[in-house]
Amino acid sequence: MLPLHLLTVATLFISRVHSLPHISTRQDTPSPNATAGSANIVDQTIVNKLDDIRSRWGIKGINVVLVASPEYMGHKTGTNTTEWATQSIALGQANRFGDEFTDETLYALGSNSKHFAAVAVALLIENGTVLPNGEPLTYTTKVKDILPEFGLLDEYAGQNAELVDLLSMRSGLPRHDHLMGLDVEEVVSRMKYLRPSTPFRHDGQYQSLHYIVMDQVVSTLTGTSFVDFVQTHMFDPLGMTNTYHNHTQAVESGLSVADGWVHEDIDLEGCLAASQEFIKQGGNASLIPCAGNVKSIGWWDRTDGVRIGTTGSAITNSQDMFKWLKEELSPSILPPTIIPATVTSQTILTKKPVIPGITSSYTYGLGQFMYTYRGYAINGHDGSVWGQLSHNTRVPDVGVGFVVIVNDQAYGDLMCSMVEHILLDAILGLAEINWELDTFTGLAGDVSTESTDSSTSQNSASPATSSDNSTSASASETAPSPRPPLGAESIVGKYTDEAYGTFDIQPLSNLQDPEIILAFNKTFTLLDLPLGNNTYYYENTDSSSFITHYIFTPFDGPIFNVTASYVAPLYPDGSETKNGSTVISYGPGSAVFKDDGVGLFGIWQAGSGVPAREVVEVDVENQAEVWLRKV
Repeated sequence: MLPLHLLTVATLFISRVHSLPHISTRQDTPSPNATAGSANIVDQTIVNKLDDIRSRWGIKGINVVLVASPEYMGHKTGTNTTEWATQSIALGQANRFGDEFTDETLYALGSNSKHFAAVAVALLIENGTVLPNGEPLTYTTKVKDILPEFGLLDEYAGQNAELVDLLSMRSGLPRHDHLMGLDVEEVVSRMKYLRPSTPFRHDGQYQSLHYIVMDQVVSTLTGTSFVDFVQTHMFDPLGMTNTYHNHTQAVESGLSVADGWVHEDIDLEGCLAASQEFIKQGGNASLIPCAGNVKSIGWWDRTDGVRIGTTGSAITNSQDMFKWLKEELSPSILPPTIIPATVTSQTILTKKPVIPGITSSYTYGLGQFMYTYRGYAINGHDGSVWGQLSHNTRVPDVGVGFVVIVNDQAYGDLMCSMVEHILLDAILGLAEINWELDTFTGLAGDVSTESTDSSTSQNSASPATSSDNSTSASASETAPSPRPPLGAESIVGKYTDEAYGTFDIQPLSNLQDPEIILAFNKTFTLLDLPLGNNTYYYENTDSSSFITHYIFTPFDGPIFNVTASYVAPLYPDGSETKNGSTVISYGPGSAVFKDDGVGLFGIWQAGSGVPAREVVEVDVENQAEVWLRKV
């Protein structure tokens, strides 16, 4: 799942709620029950449509892998086929070396890795694994009975949390992505100090650290690493010879590896004007100003990725995804109870429909989302790492599934959703929805609201939160006349927390890398958070897979905006040598500095419907999402 990025018109509103879309009767694609001469799952008109959208949005590459059951294809083609159908749609460029996307191109799955972890735990249960105390392993086994060192700040939750609680995202913890990238053992040891945002088992909140705990669960119970266990018990039996959790090994395979791409120097005013013209013309207008300069950030992680194997580092290609999708839809290698267990709803993740009138709310099983799309039950998941997005979508009652890969940071999530919905409409024979036009209509409407309603602006330097239903007052209500910011003597220094580690906060002028300084200035100008003499930073060298820097800019007296950021390298075409940097940002949240520490608000990314914590200046130590004591 992606944080809120404030770098382009589109990504300002990536988490918007869709309005009812533009619907028309399908004419270009047969329904599943119609006879068609082609054995493809979707026909060329759909492929052409996807490539047209890709080109308009300035996206380098899209890769789609589809599988369909004999029953579906028999209805579609009017034949008595007994074979599963597969189709690969590879569009555009994979990396800066000019390699085109093919079904052999390796790409990142991001959080679609979680299903592998859930299946691994399910296999241990299915195979009759016995705990040290002689009891059989079950989904209701307490985590502490496997890992005595595990705990949560809520002592009752830490003592009683079961495997199913962590696998289905109901421990009470929000995301706390700051810990992503630490050694597995370090994550487990620090989790007991993370503050919850909701009571134990009260709300579903997406939480990747739960799955890092599963790494240690598997290794403790089997005596082998999670990566080796999955290789032996899943990938090898399924013939998935091109799937890895280690980026170094993936590169050594000799196969082409996809890059992530970003859009630099976007003309925001021009993009907004082009979007409005696109809407006016019903989808027949240029979107060139929205593309900017598309540049490679290479591979997303600076490490081999093994530390987050259970939650986000899987690397694969379409050839292997054919095999995995088929196994998810119709298990022939895994025990037949495994996949059904993972797609049984355990937790409600969204309390409202994600797209009113089109989808239901989302529930969560074990590494899988469940929801309905226009009346059809859907299983699947999405995944994102810097510059690469994936959606795994399956319609089990129809016997069809697909994976969509988009190697684009700015528009990748929107593009994955559009492609997913276009494919579902085509495969299910539903009335056609113009998802591209609907997306731009919503974006333009949100931008218009943004420009006229400062009280809801996410670009303003207000104490922001990650919750959908924040009750915090707006900047204009809380601070009509901002107080002068605290001086450096009250800010600079070391602050520490048992979970978040030590923050060494320094003046931004101390940052020496000119490329990174330039990248921050460009980004924060777009965020309307200009960097000046009263700007400070912390460089995260502790756990930098997702956050490399925190930037503190003045807001009102002791309250500063805090923006968690990831600095990525930029690579010229054909080069292994970086030439510049770019910044991907979360936030902003708020930091309240006190004599004895600093409290952070709006950074822990609570779940949908979970009330935000109000930014306060009194009792900050107890009210903050994270409290770092001054050393």
